[in-house]
Amino acid sequence: MSGSAQDIVPNFGLSKTEKGWFLTVWSSKAEQMQVLFYDESGDLEPFSILNMAGEEGVWTVKFSEDYLKKFYTVRSMVSGKWMEEVVEPYARLVSVNGNKAYVEEATSIVPEGWQNDKFIAVSPAESIIYEIQIRDFSMGCESCFEYQGKFLAFTEEGVHLGDRSVGLDHIVELGVTHVHLLPAFDFRSIDESKLYEQDYNWGYDPLNYNVPEGSFSTDPFSPEVRVMEFKKMVMALHNAGIGVVMDVVYNHTGPTEGSSFNQLDPGYYYRMIDGKFSNASACGNETASEKDMMRQFMIESMSYWMEEYHVDGFRVDLMGIHDIETMNQVQRRLSAINPNVLLYGEGWAAGDSPLDESLRALKHNTSALEDIAVFSDEFRDGLKGHWNTHSDRGFVTGKAGQKENLKFGLVGGVLHSDIQYDQVNYTDSPWTDKPSQMVSYISCHDGMTLADKLRYSYPGLSDAQYLAKQKLAATFILTSQGVPFLHAGFEFLRSKYFIDNSFESSDTINAIDWSLKAKNLDMVAYTQALISMRNEHMLFKLGDRELMETTVSFPETNDELLLVYQIDGTDLKDQWKESLILFNGDLQTKNYQLPEGEWYYEVRSGNLESGTRLDKLQIEIASSSASILYQLHE
Repeated sequence: MSGSAQDIVPNFGLSKTEKGWFLTVWSSKAEQMQVLFYDESGDLEPFSILNMAGEEGVWTVKFSEDYLKKFYTVRSMVSGKWMEEVVEPYARLVSVNGNKAYVEEATSIVPEGWQNDKFIAVSPAESIIYEIQIRDFSMGCESCFEYQGKFLAFTEEGVHLGDRSVGLDHIVELGVTHVHLLPAFDFRSIDESKLYEQDYNWGYDPLNYNVPEGSFSTDPFSPEVRVMEFKKMVMALHNAGIGVVMDVVYNHTGPTEGSSFNQLDPGYYYRMIDGKFSNASACGNETASEKDMMRQFMIESMSYWMEEYHVDGFRVDLMGIHDIETMNQVQRRLSAINPNVLLYGEGWAAGDSPLDESLRALKHNTSALEDIAVFSDEFRDGLKGHWNTHSDRGFVTGKAGQKENLKFGLVGGVLHSDIQYDQVNYTDSPWTDKPSQMVSYISCHDGMTLADKLRYSYPGLSDAQYLAKQKLAATFILTSQGVPFLHAGFEFLRSKYFIDNSFESSDTINAIDWSLKAKNLDMVAYTQALISMRNEHMLFKLGDRELMETTVSFPETNDELLLVYQIDGTDLKDQWKESLILFNGDLQTKNYQLPEGEWYYEVRSGNLESGTRLDKLQIEIASSSASILYQLHE
């Protein structure tokens, strides 16, 4: 039953060919390698152990159909000692809690109509991202969802709370193009066997990279169910015209010494310093993407999610730990599968790394990345204040000295002659020539929700004033030339009760409170209108630095809390000849003299007034608000 050199197949992990079933794993240090088979996932003793054949670090074994629907683990012998049994890294189906892999092909597990499912035909420059955690999506309304906390909650249509749509229908009505799902791969922090009293965790502690998380399935004891239900979720979102972005965490493993990587090939997959694990992730280890097999693993893993599960894109956690070459190879492979792939990540790390900064996918190296976007903390903190200094304020909360940060964000981090880069936070130069390589955001799962941050940093205001500031922030994000990114519930003032790191807080803190929608319909309508405006007008999606230099300007106001953003569409194929956006971060009303011409309001001081013609050029911008005006072609 052992494999031989001529049987070796190029695919790592489990594969089925005309010659039979194969299992292939990598270990440069192993002296022997075995696969152990079990009848049931809870069995303590294997019913069969097969020796694997090794050649230049590639270990393989061939076995018969008799092993179909059986569970298995692998183990390596290193320095004369058998290491722990582990699930091989490429496993695609696993037992409850991911302790054993399973012999079956994920390709055989598909919902009806899957063969007709397609990627969303939306380019990165046209994308608007909505970030949500799968459990949060449906746990906040027991009467609304049949599949609370599950993948299948995203398949439920026509769901209402009172007379207001919630869930999938709400996201569709909002008008975003992509849903960004917090970790949906198999992570270790949740006990999947507790079907009804599960603990909570965001899931940034990877266990099995190529398997859907079991706690989000209706039956985590069945290896097939989580695969089927993840695909049903993707298909439902695609049918609704929404793309799916997966939050992926390749920068570290959940376990360190006990991880699959380390038990099969100790130390190989990680960066080490003096024999110890380096820790740029602040999670106990960091992977070494520059090493051939880790690089190949990342490329093949993301390709697998795209090909097998039709995922449209990826958000790469702590991307600044990975090397530039690996990320570019990932992008090339993914774009060959889907030319509209949306790929973005955090352009920073959580600590020092032994890999030289010049080689890493950090935000100041964005120009070396090929169509990969990074988050702008310059824009974020300029708008609301430092994310981790709760009392700090930004432009939205009346702090002066932020205009260069905001101009940087509005042009998408590119070179523009109106920006003084030595006054921009965290950087002193433009990042890139492509505004689609900057993600424009003010809040996400990390840190307080914006509604909480506004109230904490600027106490004592009225509800109407906080609403005005939330609208002002939305206007910045959705008129930026970068890729807009919204935290789920932003549009109805979601709160997490001032908890800034809710990664293991309860559903009470994290779950979306859908009742807030009915209480904040004005904010919902405002967000919808801005999204619709953005989708209709190319003035907010110029996509080219040179074009932006000739069309975008920031007229001087000599007022630190009044920013004017002007877009000249004279030579563009847009209904609007000119657009002028005025941002007032002060609690005082501001006055502004418009240029000559026939002007119309789209937004007047935070209120929707599309098509209202102005009868004078001297206008007021109310406190903590934005006005959007336009001229039409003659």
